[in-house]
Amino acid sequence: MDPTPQSPKAAYPLQRGSACLSCRSVLIKCDATKPVCHQCLKANRGDECEYDDGKSKSRTQMLQDKMAKLQERIREASHPQRTTFVHRVSSLPARGFPAAPTKAQFTSCFRSSSSSNSSESPAPIGSDWGGDSLHPTPFDLQPASIDPLIDSWDINGMPFPTGPSPAQWWQSESLTPPMRQKLFDIFFAHRHQCAFEVHIPRFLASINGPPKQAPHPTLLNAIYLLACHFSHQPPLIQHEALFLERALSRLAEALERSDRLINVIQASCLLATYFFGKGRLLEGYYHASSASRLAVGLGLHQIRSQEFRNIVGEGGPDDVSTWNNAVTGGILPVPDDAIELGERILAFWQVFNIDRCWAVATGLPSGLADDDHPRTMIETVWPRDIEDFERGQIFDADYATVRSLFLPNPAPTMYGRMDSLSTLRAKATTLFERASRLSANFDPDHFWKEFRTLEGAIVQFQTSLPKIRSTPRNSMHSSNPTTAHCLMAVHTLTMVATIQLHHSFAASDPPAQQRCFDAAMSCVSIIADMADEDYEYLDPIMGTCWMCVSDVLIREITRRQALGGGHEQGAAAMLRTVIQAMHRLSRVFPLAGYQATKVEQSRPLTAF
Repeated sequence: MDPTPQSPKAAYPLQRGSACLSCRSVLIKCDATKPVCHQCLKANRGDECEYDDGKSKSRTQMLQDKMAKLQERIREASHPQRTTFVHRVSSLPARGFPAAPTKAQFTSCFRSSSSSNSSESPAPIGSDWGGDSLHPTPFDLQPASIDPLIDSWDINGMPFPTGPSPAQWWQSESLTPPMRQKLFDIFFAHRHQCAFEVHIPRFLASINGPPKQAPHPTLLNAIYLLACHFSHQPPLIQHEALFLERALSRLAEALERSDRLINVIQASCLLATYFFGKGRLLEGYYHASSASRLAVGLGLHQIRSQEFRNIVGEGGPDDVSTWNNAVTGGILPVPDDAIELGERILAFWQVFNIDRCWAVATGLPSGLADDDHPRTMIETVWPRDIEDFERGQIFDADYATVRSLFLPNPAPTMYGRMDSLSTLRAKATTLFERASRLSANFDPDHFWKEFRTLEGAIVQFQTSLPKIRSTPRNSMHSSNPTTAHCLMAVHTLTMVATIQLHHSFAASDPPAQQRCFDAAMSCVSIIADMADEDYEYLDPIMGTCWMCVSDVLIREITRRQALGGGHEQGAAAMLRTVIQAMHRLSRVFPLAGYQATKVEQSRPLTAF
């Protein structure tokens, strides 16, 4: 066992640089006790408690140290009975939230005093809401041996592949085909929650193809990571940290070699989604911003045509002048066919959705510019379904992009085709983010003109939306679940855009207050129609949207209480519905549990 460090005799101020490297990295106070400080011991990260001896190390020394640590981890994994710091995720508490973050993290969603009336110590934006025990870092969680009682565990009835040691399927980065396929099956059922779209048959076929044509390992490991997360199965969940560490390591290698950069962007988006859902906001923001910058650097924000022949030129794929000069400056090779072009367009909109939505949620700047500069202006066409690219059902007459959404009389979709789900989501994200940004920056010279333009765009888009489902109440999952869950996010984002736009005036302007309340009621109606299993497939941004809805309901409860007569009970019941939904969502995305706690702390006593 590790020796228990003794408390220091006196609490003298530490000299600069005396704290251990682990405490310094997470910005917490360290007592500098050796060999393991009390903070690291309390957080079960004693193996990370190291001190800087003040002497610089050569690159060779650092690599040797890293190799020694990795060898030690291999020995620990091979002999789990000797491992001291092994956590079982399945035995961890379902929820545990430390001090609240600073208000700046959700400034766009809570601008009224009702949302922040509690006095709490702020936590760094990058901290885990669940603490170290709930969301261990890659080095806190070792891939422990699976219990003998569950050595024969299966996923959906599939036993582990036979071999020398089925319980150690995770040790090789090249997973066995059956295990790999099972993880793919889990992930692709949830891919819309990460805005991830590819041609799935081609993706799966490429796994066994030439290395440079196969998905980059960083993308594969990011997929495995999210598959473990979405599985809700302890034997898989315990390996999240392993796949996370591999994904991050491979991501650095891919960037160093400029290798399969579209996969790098996709992997960064998946990692951002994972971190955001876990409440690790700063890490999520880092990966979302990295994906945004790389997408712009590769020119993915200015793909002006969906037609493959117009992108590569009339001469075919060998005629690269159009693509390289107008789009990427030669960094990316020309797409091989229409499907690859479609995947690049869809990759950009994946970046866009994650970047813009979580910029609103965190209150941090968006990584994608929104201006008229010729090099940064977003001109990429709205996304279509990948099947449309495969079948050649793409026409430049359908061309439209972000700016088209705000035209006074936008042209109807050509050829009678409805917008794809990807297009609807991108448009909803655009309106959601634009409303939040406009409401936060009042410029009397331009505000009202932009307000009217945005309000008109929201109303026009909202009236054009298809219904979430055509099946009876509480059976959303009996229709097309992917369509239903995507449309739920689209409708909710659009309603919350209305709330954001009118929020600042609601306290003094009855029409604005009514618009906010009507939008909030529509969101509650969507929640009321959900079945319990639907929460497994919701977008993680829904928690942020529901916080905005809760803010409206809390304000309405307060207003009705002032009038007297008990008229606040209806709004209080709706608020309870929203809070319950947030707690259910937290079973998939722990961040929603923290958000629910914040709402519970803010609601009036009569709303319980």
